[in-house]
Amino acid sequence: LESSNDSSDSRHGKACATRRVLSSPVGSTLDQSLLDEMLDFALSCMKDDKRSVKEAGCVAFGAAIGQCKDPAGALKQNESSFMSVMENSQEPMEVHQAIAKGLALCLTLSMDTVQDRISFFGLKLINACLKLALHTSQRVQFAFNDVLYLLLDVENGQAGLDAYCSKAMFDTTKQMKSLYTKVLLKIKEVTILDD
Repeated sequence: LESSNDSSDSRHGKACATRRVLSSPVGSTLDQSLLDEMLDFALSCMKDDKRSVKEAGCVAFGAAIGQCKDPAGALKQNESSFMSVMENSQEPMEVHQAIAKGLALCLTLSMDTVQDRISFFGLKLINACLKLALHTSQRVQFAFNDVLYLLLDVENGQAGLDAYCSKAMFDTTKQMKSLYTKVLLKIKEVTILDD
């Protein structure tokens, strides 16, 4: 996938194509060695200097983790890559939106493999999502609201919220309950794969 003389347009195109392949029905049939290669390529794109490449890499990275044979292990191994972008307040709004889309794709593509979404993401990553859903621009808030909606499985009741609250600290529990009641319950549907 990667070539040292690729232009930024080429890297962007490859990252977009990677995401498209992984999001399609073919994505679930790929062997782990090819998925690992795609994951490594998406990670290199996430670290790219060009914003368009970085954005496409963030989305492809989430899709690659979601299609891994062991998505929980892949997410745990690569959590710091997501966190470094999420915690960087200097990142443009569009990059944070791309990270949210990547995380939402990760959740959507791993639904058949992952039973406990709260343990899958872990408190550190969930709390970072909550922070961005509460403290940033409205477009970024909307993107991370979608992630939290999927993560807490809001359409199927309150069990996801209860699972989170049983593990989280009081302050973040209070924030999540407020967001859940005021925002997440009002979301009708989150469609990530239609984009």
